[in-house]
Amino acid sequence: MIRAFMLLLIPGVLYGQFSASGGFVVAAPQGEFATKVGRNGYGGEISGAWSPGASPFSVGASLRLMNYGYDSRRAPFSTTTPGVFVDLTTTNNFFMFDLEGRLQPTSGWVRPYLSGMVGVNVLATSTTIKNESTGEEVASSTNENDAAFNYGAGAGVEVLLWTAPRDEFESGDVREVLLYLGINTVYGGRAKYLKEGSIIDLGGGQVRYDTQESKTDVMLYKIGVAVTF
Repeated sequence: MIRAFMLLLIPGVLYGQFSASGGFVVAAPQGEFATKVGRNGYGGEISGAWSPGASPFSVGASLRLMNYGYDSRRAPFSTTTPGVFVDLTTTNNFFMFDLEGRLQPTSGWVRPYLSGMVGVNVLATSTTIKNESTGEEVASSTNENDAAFNYGAGAGVEVLLWTAPRDEFESGDVREVLLYLGINTVYGGRAKYLKEGSIIDLGGGQVRYDTQESKTDVMLYKIGVAVTF
């Protein structure tokens, strides 16, 4: 029986279908996270997946980066050189890395899907100093960085835009191009983070961090393009 299973598995690994996708993401904080952050995150995602043969089930991984806060201002380089100014930029970023499983038909013009995910949320705030004249980076610092476990589920649809002619397709070539739309509910664990405006300038070179802590639940709204090989 094990031998028969391996004979079925090996061809699926060798001749399975691979896909890659990328697109735009809106992350809408939920619950306590929404109350504290007070705004959506915007960014992008890339992902890859593999399915054995013509199986409707695929497994893969995704990486997302969303920005949920940004502040840029002109400031003195230091308290001892008040006549020298630099560009001071602070960004609040939300990274997500997840392993995902998906159930979806592999043929047809319209292909709905259901998915499940598990991974990690990373919230990081950093400040960068750049030369006011040249834009060259002078220094940077990570103000806050924390991570939390996440899990969730999603649904969506892919619409076939283009398919390769059968008589011209070769192994490794792009087989199909699809437009995708999707939504994910993501439950994130508790993490510490800074939001837009959380770094408070007290003057005299002193600052105070208004650090927040909460669960990191979000709704993801996605649109992008996928290709299969």
